Amino acid sequence: MRSTITMFKASLLSIVRDRQTLISAMLFPTIFLLAFSAFDIQLTDQGISEGGGGIDYFDFVLPGILAMASVQFAVFWTSGTYARLGETKVLRRLEATPIPQSAFLAGQVAARLIVVAVQAAVVIGVGVLLGANIAGNPLWLIVLTVIAAATFLSVGFAIGAKASNVDSANMLAGMIVMPLVFLSGAWFPIAGLPAWLATAVEALPLAPLMEAMRVVAVEGGSLADVGTQLAQVAVWIPITFTIAIVALRSTRTPRRRSKPQVAEAAA
Repeated sequence: MRSTITMFKASLLSIVRDRQTLISAMLFPTIFLLAFSAFDIQLTDQGISEGGGGIDYFDFVLPGILAMASVQFAVFWTSGTYARLGETKVLRRLEATPIPQSAFLAGQVAARLIVVAVQAAVVIGVGVLLGANIAGNPLWLIVLTVIAAATFLSVGFAIGAKASNVDSANMLAGMIVMPLVFLSGAWFPIAGLPAWLATAVEALPLAPLMEAMRVVAVEGGSLADVGTQLAQVAVWIPITFTIAIVALRSTRTPRRRSKPQVAEAAA
């Protein structure tokens, strides 16, 4: 526990000191908010309409922006940061310490979840200023956003552990995040997808999370109303955490040298 707290403090301090990246994490979703707030359209059962009688598109897309920002922060920034630690040999120095991989990962995750909560509060505040109507309690939206980040932060660590450098980590993160966000209903209802693809997407954690966010933001629900969606997501959190632990251990396990190399070293 003490090791986890130590890693949490060190990670949070490192994030706060990286002001350029921290500010970018706040400004990036704000740009999307400004863009989507300009659309004066509604979503109806028949599709998109410029008349009344449907859900305001900006109200619909706000939870999607929240989910996109949290997942992108969780995967992109985390994978790039971890890959940089590998390039600068910081991870090798970490191997000489008694800190276990699980404590390192838990401390890193906890620090980033604090940042995600602040990011979500900023996005919600800006969204309301731009005219978004949030029917439910904004606090539940923040909680759901943090859960989304917690689910995908471990994925970021796994990518960073396997990537050879920061550029590779960013490319791999983009290949995962962009299709996932696009297909999970951030910008349009999943009902518009082919049945086979909708079924596959709904089995992933981001789609039920986004659905839960809209139950709160658009329908005025609470966490008690999204128990089914949270149960779907809960299954994925230990899976992604285990994947990250395995990836971290594989990078910290020294490779065995072949016999010719051993003989050459002995000579």
